[in-house]
Amino acid sequence: MPLTRKALIYLGLSYVFIGLALVLRQPVFAVFVLPFALTFFYSSAISSLQLPNLTIQRKQIPARSFEGEHIKVTLEIRNNLEMELSDLHFEDEISEAVRLESGTNSFDLTLKPLQRTEHFYEISTPKRGRYPLGPLKLTTSDILGFRQYSETIHAQDAAVVLPRAEDLGRVELSARRVGPWPGTVPSRSLGPGTEFFELRLYVPGDELRRINWKATAKRRRLVTNEFETERVTDVLVVLDCSEGIQSGAFSYDAEEFEVSLTASICSQLLLQGNRVGVLIYGAERTWVPPAFGKHQLMRILNGLTVAKAGRAIIPIDFAVQTIVNAVLPARSVVAFISPLMGDEIVAVIRNVATVGYSVICLTPSMEFPTSNESRSRALARRILAAERRVNMRQIVPVSRYLEVSPYSTVKVLSRGRFARKLA
Repeated sequence: MPLTRKALIYLGLSYVFIGLALVLRQPVFAVFVLPFALTFFYSSAISSLQLPNLTIQRKQIPARSFEGEHIKVTLEIRNNLEMELSDLHFEDEISEAVRLESGTNSFDLTLKPLQRTEHFYEISTPKRGRYPLGPLKLTTSDILGFRQYSETIHAQDAAVVLPRAEDLGRVELSARRVGPWPGTVPSRSLGPGTEFFELRLYVPGDELRRINWKATAKRRRLVTNEFETERVTDVLVVLDCSEGIQSGAFSYDAEEFEVSLTASICSQLLLQGNRVGVLIYGAERTWVPPAFGKHQLMRILNGLTVAKAGRAIIPIDFAVQTIVNAVLPARSVVAFISPLMGDEIVAVIRNVATVGYSVICLTPSMEFPTSNESRSRALARRILAAERRVNMRQIVPVSRYLEVSPYSTVKVLSRGRFARKLA
C-alpha cells in the first residue's frame, strides 16, 4: 500500500537527522530519529487498516432527460462491516462534457457499523448523448494517516440525454398505400373524413350533419356531402449523418439540427397515428423497426442519442435498401433527412422511388459565406453548394424536397410551405 504525503515527510526528516549525524559525526542527532521510528512502529504493529466492504448503488432522477435539464444523481453507500470506517474519500467520475450544477462529486464520509447513507449532486448536459457516470474512486488511510488505500469501485452507469422534439403541428402527407386504421393521410376512398370529395343524393341512414342544405335548396331534393376517408400509413425516416454533414459547408451544427428535425418529425407522425421507423446512417449505425405509439417514440429518441456523424462501414445504398425491403410495405413513405452530398445518396433516393415508394427529402440549408471568411473557405463552400444544387435537380423528378434552416422554426414551415410542398 502506498505511503501518504505525511509519511513521506516523516521519513524525509528521519533521513535528514541521520545524514546530519553521519556528516557532522554527532550521534546526538540520531536521537531525533527515535520519535519517528516509534511512530512508524506503532502504525505498523498496533494500528491496522481495515479494508472497506461497501455496497454502492447509483440512482438518477429522471432516468432519461432532455437537453439542458438537470439530473439528480444519488449515491447510496452502505457499510457492510460491524466496525466504524472513518476518513473515507469518494470521487465519482463524470465526463468533461457534463456540467456540475449543485453539490459535489468528491466528498468525505465516516460510516458507522452497518450504516447506510446517501450523497446527492446535480448535473446537466449541453446536448443529447450518453454520458458515463463512474467508476467511483475510494481513498482511505490508517488511523495515523501513514498508509493509503485506494480502490476503484466499478459501479458505472450512463446519463441518457434525449434530443428534444419540437411541436410541428399537423404534417400533411400523401401515400400510395394506407392502412385500415383512421388517421390523417388521404386514402382516395369514400368514408368518414374532413376532405370534401363529391355530392350525392340522400340515402336513408345518412347523418343529418352531412346534408348540404344549399345544394338541397337548389335541387329541391336532399343532397349529402361525400368525404374522402383518411387513414394512416407506414413511414421510414432515414437520417443521413455520413461524412457530408462534417464537410464544413454549414455555418451551424448541422448534425444536431438533423437529429432534432428527425425527432420532431417522428414525434408528430406518431402522434397522427402513423407507423414510424428510423434508420440512422453514419459513424454509429442503428435502426428502429416501424411501430406505433408513445413507446415507439421513446425507442426512436433512444436511438437518436447515439447518432454520430462520420464515415460508415457499409455503403448507404445497401443499408437503406436492405431495411426498406425487409420491413417496409410496398408503396409506403420514405423520408430522407440528408445534406445531399455525394452521388450515393442521390442514387439511393432514385432507386427507392423507382420501386414505388413515396419519397420525401429534407435537407439543411447552406447559409451564405460570412464577411470574415477566408477566400479559400468561401470558394470551397460555393463548390459544395453547386454540387448540392446538382443533386437536388436530380431528385426533383422522383421526390418532394425542402431546405430547412435552424433559424426558421420547423413549426412555421410545417404549417405553411412545408405542408404544401410535401403534400
